[in-house]
Amino acid sequence: MKKSVVESFLGEKVKVKCYDNDEYIGILEKGTSYEEGYYHCKQEINGRDNHWFRSSHIKSISRRMNSKTLEEYSVYSAFDIKKHQETFINYLEVLILEDGTIEYAVPSHQGKALDLACKKLNKTKKEIEDMCPREYYCDYLNWLLGITGSISVWGNCAEHFIVYKTINKKQKATLKKLKKHGLYKGDIPIILGGLENEIR
Repeated sequence: MKKSVVESFLGEKVKVKCYDNDEYIGILEKGTSYEEGYYHCKQEINGRDNHWFRSSHIKSISRRMNSKTLEEYSVYSAFDIKKHQETFINYLEVLILEDGTIEYAVPSHQGKALDLACKKLNKTKKEIEDMCPREYYCDYLNWLLGITGSISVWGNCAEHFIVYKTINKKQKATLKKLKKHGLYKGDIPIILGGLENEIR
């Protein structure tokens, strides 16, 4: 979250939620000396200091006196076309899931696909890695996309492309929606017989 936004809450009782889902409640104070650049929520009763955090660690911050909450849209948020357009310029790195849902490729396309594979197969990352056939050692992302049924989508000012093993009608519809809003400018695959199995 921008420092200017965070500092507008200085001296007030707030609830801070960080990207690691830790939450802190107290009077927001700014660090000095070796804590410079950090913030913390000081407890009102005993004045004890809570965990120090940077503005970039903050997912949301809200005043405790009312229900007003400020949450900055980022790649850690649920994907929203309108908010994405307002926040990013010439940037799109996402995975489209089997049901057509869009999720940001965080920490990377391969990392996100690996997380999805672990969730789908209920296995650890090490177990998934051990499952990978030798012929996919240099094409690990493509193998993961096959397991998860998801597709990777890149888009910037210079190029737009997708990577997938299979693509279904819901994913194609989502891709068309992204193209309609100018976020994706690449080709739309032709689906024959329900699934398209080759990259076009």
